[in-house]
Amino acid sequence: MQFMASGSNRRSDAYGGDVTGRVRFAKEVIEAMASAIGAGRVGFRLCPGNPYNEH
Repeated sequence: MQFMASGSNRRSDAYGGDVTGRVRFAKEVIEAMASAIGAGRVGFRLCPGNPYNEH
C-alpha cells in the first residue's frame, strides 16, 4: 500500500509521482507472478479505505 499512497511514496523515479507511476510496482509484480505460476493463482488485495499517509 505504501507504493500506491501519494503521502508515503515520495519517489522521483518511474515508481513514484502520479498514480500511474505509483501503481507501476504492484502491476509489474503481479505480471511477473502471473507469468511464473499462472494468472489463475495470483490474487491482489487492495485496502481502499486506508487513508494512512494519503493527502
